[in-house]
Amino acid sequence: MNNSIVRMGSEDKIPEFKKNSQVFRFIGGNLVSFFGDQIYLIALRLIVLAITGSPLSMGIVAALERLPILIQPFTGVLADNFNRRRILLFCDIGRFLTVGFLGFLYILNSLTIWEIYGGALIVGLLTQV
Repeated sequence: MNNSIVRMGSEDKIPEFKKNSQVFRFIGGNLVSFFGDQIYLIALRLIVLAITGSPLSMGIVAALERLPILIQPFTGVLADNFNRRRILLFCDIGRFLTVGFLGFLYILNSLTIWEIYGGALIVGLLTQV
């Protein structure tokens, strides 16, 4: 039997948690993204309520945003076949542009409920991917 000892080189060591800057960058990015998503969820419903005054419209926006959960099996295949980093960047940039466009239209007082419906559906699709 061969009793050889395998030694790990210095580059193969796992860094301590306190010194692992990549972990803190990842956690920080997720934290900022989570807070942004929660603010968006609250703000979108309040904008719908301010424009229409209808709880039904708020429910439609919430449903349109959650409807893309039905495509989750296909997004798994997409993630397996393509570069995940590029998919995430594309989807985050798309969500940023969509929400920014809705905010810009709201500031100009030209935002309609149909644009909100479309924006909620697009953001829901990009979130699922």
